[in-house]
Amino acid sequence: MLTLHPDILVGRQWKPKAVLLPYSEWNKVMADMEELDDIRAYDRATRGDEDAIPFELAAKEFRTRGLAHPHR
Repeated sequence: MLTLHPDILVGRQWKPKAVLLPYSEWNKVMADMEELDDIRAYDRATRGDEDAIPFELAAKEFRTRGLAHPHR
């Protein structure tokens, strides 16, 4: 688990307003959030909630729409 050392900024009546993190910790938080996004995308993709199309058909659509990688 990620260990954080936040500083809490408070406003009126001592209500929390903001959190300050050392930049290195912020970078770790962002990396973890990106990994979590990847995990969630994988879970959605493997759940089968969406209509899947064969890879060959998807690749053909990318080529016909000019979205294929230009160096391949």
